[in-house]
Amino acid sequence: MVWLIVALGLLVAFGPIVWLMPSRRDRQLAKLREAARRAGLVVELVRVPVLDARPEERVSAGGVARDAQRACTAYRLPVHGLDDAAPDWFLLRDTASVDPLPGWAGHPERRPRGLPADAGPYWTRVGRAVAALAERCVALECSPAAVTWHWLENAGQRAPDEVVADIAESLHALAALQRETVCEA
Repeated sequence: MVWLIVALGLLVAFGPIVWLMPSRRDRQLAKLREAARRAGLVVELVRVPVLDARPEERVSAGGVARDAQRACTAYRLPVHGLDDAAPDWFLLRDTASVDPLPGWAGHPERRPRGLPADAGPYWTRVGRAVAALAERCVALECSPAAVTWHWLENAGQRAPDEVVADIAESLHALAALQRETVCEA
């Protein structure tokens, strides 16, 4: 009986400590975010619109309209030295869309600006830069200040450094395209 009381006392004393320990997913996210910081990316928690939201995501059971948004993580690569004439756009993943890229649609409230007169080759290069993106990517953003990958963080079976290296490579390709587009204008 004494052992049962001692065991119960230890459980009560150390239970909250065990409950506060990070889960496997928390540890994976910490490794991803640390690898992103080492790669020079800024990590930020954001919300983006959901274009293909289900009806229950758009309207509550009581008939109140909802703003269909998805929480995700933005991995942002700052781009220095560009003026306001640099391309500025925001794409959301939409499997039914083909404009401006297959599988991507423009943000409903942000019109692209600063694009070259013939934007076809520009979008082709953007498509090549993001072709290797994982399905977890929900949005891409390009502005004079930064290029951003919005995603639902999940490295799967890959090492966090590999995943972040792929993201950083795509973001650097987009940043180089930003600089080239400004220089051509």
